[in-house]
Amino acid sequence: MDINHKLDSMETRARLSTLWIFVLFNVLFRDMHQLFAQGFLEEAMTGTVGGHRMTESFLLLAGFMVQIPIAMVILSRILNDRGNRWANIAAGVLTLAITIGNTATGGPDLDDIFFATIETAALATIVWISWRWTRRVNPRGARPARARAITGATMGVALVGLLAATPAISQKGDFEIGAGAGLTGLDDKLGGDSGLSLDLRAGYFLTDRFEIEIQNARASSILEGSFNAITLNAVYHFERPGRFVPYVLLGAGTVEVELDEFPDERISDDGNALRAAVGGRFKLGAEQRSSIRVELGALNEDSFGDDSTHVSLTCSFGWRFGRK
Repeated sequence: MDINHKLDSMETRARLSTLWIFVLFNVLFRDMHQLFAQGFLEEAMTGTVGGHRMTESFLLLAGFMVQIPIAMVILSRILNDRGNRWANIAAGVLTLAITIGNTATGGPDLDDIFFATIETAALATIVWISWRWTRRVNPRGARPARARAITGATMGVALVGLLAATPAISQKGDFEIGAGAGLTGLDDKLGGDSGLSLDLRAGYFLTDRFEIEIQNARASSILEGSFNAITLNAVYHFERPGRFVPYVLLGAGTVEVELDEFPDERISDDGNALRAAVGGRFKLGAEQRSSIRVELGALNEDSFGDDSTHVSLTCSFGWRFGRK
């Protein structure tokens, strides 16, 4: 590692760690400030605050949420460059989703909106800095390390932990699982043609409108290669009367790209991924638990040191279950 890259890495780590401290202070003072709101202490004495029952499970989930910025203060200093990038992107997107979800489900509290706006700006900056962080790419033709597998496993464990704690504390939350297929227009790096795409997803509705999900999508072309992406998505559903519900989606995660070289040589590299999509759910059945989901999305990834964007159109079937 050359001296300039090392200095740049140290400076980026310091910025990210400082931003997480800034976020953490805002989270803490936002909660402390709420103690002085008229009627808050009386409401807390009943054991229910903001419509949420203050059970041990709820407090455990709250501890899990606040532990994210606490942990990132340290992890931003000690993780290697590659690990730092995806950890900050994943933690930033997840904390941003929690912040927006908490604000959206609360009342018209001006001080909450004030603190949430500052937190949102800081978290967006963390994601942006992490995404733009210059990475040292493996030489073309070299096999990547197991970073993608570690990333996927870590994101999966984090989501499973969140989902395991949530059912006991939520009165409205629902799980959703789904699978689908479609066509993906691949970037020139993967041949510039279209290929078949498959995806699996599992999500949890924090409210009727706001969902967090983890998605695994794979697409391949006939001649050039394929990619496999794992992203953590925040989904906002424009819930309304009727069976059709439009939504928007934003996510971040990791991707592995494989390229076919001649003669019979296959090379691969892993990178970061950002996903954005718009779509709609068509509810099915009398209870409207199942749905058909049609989605137009774009995945931007930076494998092999080259930014590429792959556009996809997918159709999937989903099943929603849990407490209504």
